[in-house]
Amino acid sequence: MKVKYSRKLISADHSDNTADFKHNYLIEIVPICKDDLVLLPKELAAKQSNISPLVLVKRVGAELYMVDPRTAERTEINPEKYWRYSFNSLLTSRQLIKFVILSVEPTVVEHRPSARMRRKYHKYQDKDNNISVQAESVRVITKLAECVVARERDFGVTDTQFTCISHLGSLLQPGDTVLGYDLSNINLNIDEEGMKSFDIVSRNLPDVILVRKVRHLLSLHFFLFRLNLFSNSAMIVRETGHSKT
Repeated sequence: MKVKYSRKLISADHSDNTADFKHNYLIEIVPICKDDLVLLPKELAAKQSNISPLVLVKRVGAELYMVDPRTAERTEINPEKYWRYSFNSLLTSRQLIKFVILSVEPTVVEHRPSARMRRKYHKYQDKDNNISVQAESVRVITKLAECVVARERDFGVTDTQFTCISHLGSLLQPGDTVLGYDLSNINLNIDEEGMKSFDIVSRNLPDVILVRKVRHLLSLHFFLFRLNLFSNSAMIVRETGHSKT
């Protein structure tokens, strides 16, 4: 968010040393939302540990939290960097479509040597019971998955299938429904500045990018049913134990 402030003098009373001002605030909000597909400028991607320019927005907060959907490498972009390079979303969440997972093949990949290292925190307790926290930079080993998917609307119509690498490897199982971007038959509006980044990813541009898993309403009802059953069982056990005493 970028804020500009200005004020204009309306009237002034020099005898009472008072004045009336008109205050104006111009607030510009980042036009990027969660689950958007973004093409980072080439210079910005190089400064973010040389991450791939094609990334997904995982969360929007004080910073933009990005993830590479093909390697699961993560990066954060602060407001200062965003307004310096000022990029927009390549595709928005309104263009997500449903895919069905046909098969999942887990793969384990270690991040590039130039990739950003994550910080792991350890708690230590001395003889006087004083707790200290130390941070350690560690290389991340990510669980990816090679998925075979099909568009949900194509079932019973065509047998078109797609193979893609997804950062959702530990969450997906055959039969799951996921939301993703279909890049095989979509027109991308890219400006001249974005073409510099697109030339980097165009050689290995995937046909499908999976974004997030769809939680079915039936699964939610089943979870609530199990939770209610567990609560009732705990209450019965508590009452039985109390009656014995």
